[in-house]
Amino acid sequence: MDKSISDAVELLYKGAKMLSQHCLDCKMPLFKHEDKIICPSCKKEFKMDENGNVKPLTKKIKNNEKINKKEENIFYKTNELNNILKDKLYFLIKEMKNCNDVNKLEYYICLSLKLIDLIERLSKL
Repeated sequence: MDKSISDAVELLYKGAKMLSQHCLDCKMPLFKHEDKIICPSCKKEFKMDENGNVKPLTKKIKNNEKINKKEENIFYKTNELNNILKDKLYFLIKEMKNCNDVNKLEYYICLSLKLIDLIERLSKL
């Protein structure tokens, strides 16, 4: 499955609402989640005007302050890590379905539990 589609599905699982508006850059449908309008593909945030038109959310820079790119990078890297962990978890689930070796199955279960724990911890950041 395409990464952007799996990210969109993940947003739906979290209770996000798919909007009729699309991202201006990648044309993916936009989602509203926790009062934010976001693109699941390029991770950009948007705002909606009173007419229902969407525009990219821009941060105003006051007194020549630089936007803290480090914080933004941490968010995207955390999100990327979360997606990688979920992909690995799905892989392990597929492996468990076909596994007849009890020792391997026990190993897969232990790894799955660790992955689930990491995913839950990342969601709290």
